[in-house]
Amino acid sequence: MGEYSIEWLKSLCHFLAQQPQDTFDASMLANRIGRHDSALAAFVGGENAPSSMRGYATDDRKLHGWRCLQCGHSEASSRDIENLIAQDVVPKLIFQSCQRCTLDKLVDQSLAFDIPDLDTMRQSLATEVTGCGIALVDRDGWMRPCPNCGNNDTAVYRWRLVVSDELGFEPADDNLPMHR
Repeated sequence: MGEYSIEWLKSLCHFLAQQPQDTFDASMLANRIGRHDSALAAFVGGENAPSSMRGYATDDRKLHGWRCLQCGHSEASSRDIENLIAQDVVPKLIFQSCQRCTLDKLVDQSLAFDIPDLDTMRQSLATEVTGCGIALVDRDGWMRPCPNCGNNDTAVYRWRLVVSDELGFEPADDNLPMHR
């Protein structure tokens, strides 16, 4: 989670440095700051980044894992769930802390992984992941060969987090096609 915190903090600092006299609430920051603004500033100017790359609110939150392109067996690890939580929680906390003027406390809190309701979020996502037919594994390496069919035709796979009445996952649009 630390790497997400640093990226979002860099972009927040870049944004605020360009407008030092203005004040912003959390929702305004969420719509105007992109995770890569500070890095893009050197090339195109953070404020000139395409709108498709700006704003936390427009980002698809994705679970990364593995899928066999032959039989469809899918896996994700607890580390993949941690990354998904970081994508979702870290920017919200940073923008809220900025609004409350408590960023210094948030930095210490996030580096210590002292995130409110973190265990509940982990459990809820793990339950939903397995409920969607994605196996939860402890391995962090490649899924090769497929533990289900033995085929080596496996690939990194992404599922979009869908939030409606309940959480859910659906395949993202940027995956390799299945061979069925």
